[in-house]
Amino acid sequence: LYMSGQSAYDRGDKEAAFNDWMTFMQKESSAFSGRKSTYSRSISSRVMSEYVALGNEAARAGEHHKAYKMWQKSLEIGENVAARIAID
Repeated sequence: LYMSGQSAYDRGDKEAAFNDWMTFMQKESSAFSGRKSTYSRSISSRVMSEYVALGNEAARAGEHHKAYKMWQKSLEIGENVAARIAID
């Protein structure tokens, strides 16, 4: 799943990459009692930042529900100050 996500990201398909990576992180968390590998740490920061950027873009376009959803997705992965501030 990690490599599949990386391949999708490399060819510009961020949605497929994020879906694969989210599944990877969920399975890893289940298998290892919440501990994160180097792979998860590297992709989680990338995915969180992307969700914050997508949320900010949606907010600028007046799509507030979509923006909230994107910021919330970022927070589901981990603590992100920018997402928390945007939601607040």
